Amino acid sequence: MGKIIRLPFSILRVLVESIRLACGEIRSRKARSAMTTVGIIIAVASTATVIAGLTGFQTQVESEFEAIGSKTMIAVPRQPYSEFSKRVPWEELRIFPEQVEGLLEHCPSVALSARTNWIPGDVTYGRYTVKDADIQGYDPSWNTIDKRAIIAGRPFLDADNDQRRRVCIVSDDAIKKLHLGNDCVGETITIEARTYAIVGIVEPPVDTPVLGERRDDTIDVFVPLMTTYDKSNSNFFNITAEARSVDAVEEAKAEMTFFLRARRGVQPGEPDNFRVIVFKEYAQNFGSFASSVTAIAGAIVAISLLVGGIGIMNIMFVSVSERTKEIGLRKAIGAQPAAICLQFLVEAVVLSVFGGFMGLAAGWGLTFIMAHIPGVPLGAAAIPSWAIALSFGFSTAVGIFFGLLPAVKAARMNPIEALRNE
Repeated sequence: MGKIIRLPFSILRVLVESIRLACGEIRSRKARSAMTTVGIIIAVASTATVIAGLTGFQTQVESEFEAIGSKTMIAVPRQPYSEFSKRVPWEELRIFPEQVEGLLEHCPSVALSARTNWIPGDVTYGRYTVKDADIQGYDPSWNTIDKRAIIAGRPFLDADNDQRRRVCIVSDDAIKKLHLGNDCVGETITIEARTYAIVGIVEPPVDTPVLGERRDDTIDVFVPLMTTYDKSNSNFFNITAEARSVDAVEEAKAEMTFFLRARRGVQPGEPDNFRVIVFKEYAQNFGSFASSVTAIAGAIVAISLLVGGIGIMNIMFVSVSERTKEIGLRKAIGAQPAAICLQFLVEAVVLSVFGGFMGLAAGWGLTFIMAHIPGVPLGAAAIPSWAIALSFGFSTAVGIFFGLLPAVKAARMNPIEALRNE
């Protein structure tokens, strides 16, 4: 019974002694040990940096989609996708405002909807003019869906749409470039030779460097949708909608698709002449893409680990050859083959784990540099805890796998022949 109790402590003592001897041997050959671990360092640093970069990029993309709205959907016209479908003229393909009427009543999973359009035009205030500004027409619910609050004045009213009032809402870029002044509610500006009264100021949009930033040479000016609507021209209309919950997004998409097919006269069996885009799907697709890239990068980097492991195995064979007399002497005074094997195996594992630690330190340094490169959307780059565990796990596995053969060779060595070795 006492032997069984003492066994774990004996194993631990032997393991600690083996680690001490391994560390002493590595310190005595610093240069060779450092060169041996180069392959492991490069492999682990590459793996950690790639995973950190992809994780940071994925976090940035997900945060941007979250800022836009994980419940947000956009319906846009598109050519029917079918081998037998004919190309539809734009005059028939575009979405008309009346096709959207009644959407909320027929789509119970949709909480909000807003018709939107965009028309480029010149905007003037006094002697300041901005060419080809982004003049956007919206229904009153647009700023709720876009999550952009009115910080001064008022939002659009249903009466603004119904009566086609010439009112507008501006953002901070319009205030700066037109020199309007911070308290510009009540001022008038000229949009395409027509006078509009400013009724509100909207907060700036959330920065989305991954999804694309706005042009620096333009401004945002918002007007009631029906004020800009002219059935005779080729206005480009979209439908922006928000589902009642994240879980109801797919159901809301299906309801919108059915509703628009009916309103646009798409017959059963015919392809859709529009597309409902769900931002949540883009985030999920990117997550799958990032996981695939991580797996591919890991497979490629595994080659570096293989090369590093072969380097460790070679140096351990050299170490066994150099210490033949030492091995013979230890076996002559009673050292067990298991103890000899454990010593060399532990030395290989210590070398490999040391390389993993140095590679991880290099990966942290590269990640820090990558996260602070100006203009690169990787500010959230960080090495996740599972990647740290994976790096040390790989390093240990490489040390065990490639150190086992030299360790077995040392353990099987004949002590008499080893002592005769010159």
